[in-house]
Amino acid sequence: MNQQARNRHFTSEPYDDQPGYLRLWGGLSDAELSAAARSDPLGFAADHIDIEDREGGAVAVILDDGKAPLTSLIVGGPLDPSPKDCRRALSPFAMAAGRAGLPNDPLSIGVVHHRGGPAEVTDLDIRWLEAVTATAKVHGIMVSGVIARTEAGALVRVA
Repeated sequence: MNQQARNRHFTSEPYDDQPGYLRLWGGLSDAELSAAARSDPLGFAADHIDIEDREGGAVAVILDDGKAPLTSLIVGGPLDPSPKDCRRALSPFAMAAGRAGLPNDPLSIGVVHHRGGPAEVTDLDIRWLEAVTATAKVHGIMVSGVIARTEAGALVRVA
């Protein structure tokens, strides 16, 4: 591969970390990818959201039954949502999950949200964590956590 092609291949898009992606996921078989998705549903979802859909305000909601995590993506959300906006975005997913879950099924909800700013926990990250926690409590499901994907491509695990 010539230098120009190599540079084009590793040019970073906003909200992307191509070398990090390749380190974590490159070369894994389908079975290994499936196992990785089950062992870290939020991290897996964060790295497998289509680059075209990664933008400030985008939120992935991950519902996990311990067998096959389901990721839903909300694009075009506010860049600085209020606590109420965060809860409002999560509520339909939690309601559906609460209805679909069986009494003995461990069901959890988590969020990967996209934002600008530093690669450290911010007030916005805390807002999302509080919204996930409150929503999960109301609907009787567990919290799997919150990850922020920064515009520079970093992943910040909030909880």
